[in-house]
Amino acid sequence: MLYPFGPYYISRAVEVFYSTKLTLAVVNLRPVAHHHVLVFPRRPVARFADLVEAEVADLWLSAQRIGSRIEAHGRKRGVSGLQFVIQDGVGSGQTVPHVHVHIVPRTPGDFTPNDAIYGALEKRGFHADETERPDRSRDEMREERDELAALFPEAEYQVP
Repeated sequence: MLYPFGPYYISRAVEVFYSTKLTLAVVNLRPVAHHHVLVFPRRPVARFADLVEAEVADLWLSAQRIGSRIEAHGRKRGVSGLQFVIQDGVGSGQTVPHVHVHIVPRTPGDFTPNDAIYGALEKRGFHADETERPDRSRDEMREERDELAALFPEAEYQVP
């Protein structure tokens, strides 16, 4: 099954590791950090202000749930925090016209200065120079998808 993500389509079998009735979470094609994931509404919506209240609530509750489990899972690798980022509109660096929250696990010293992550996110969008950060293979993405899906054994978060 494929899900729309702006002009792209996301593969359930390769990328989607979490779902609710209103929200999906996927591994990233070009992550800036280990387990950098995207959380987005199922309904294609370009701008945050155009989400309905139920979508906003489910998006952020999902981001909170996903972030806490990814952070706990990454502690053995030194993860000590998370960055939650929405680029809302072209002027903010949004490259895919579908609202999405980046969840980026952070480790001390991973970006210097600390705010350099924002430039990295812009450079690694769908329109980034592929020589700087090439697309990951479907096998790499499926492996990460399986690892992250295991963090959500509850039936209500399984991808239908």
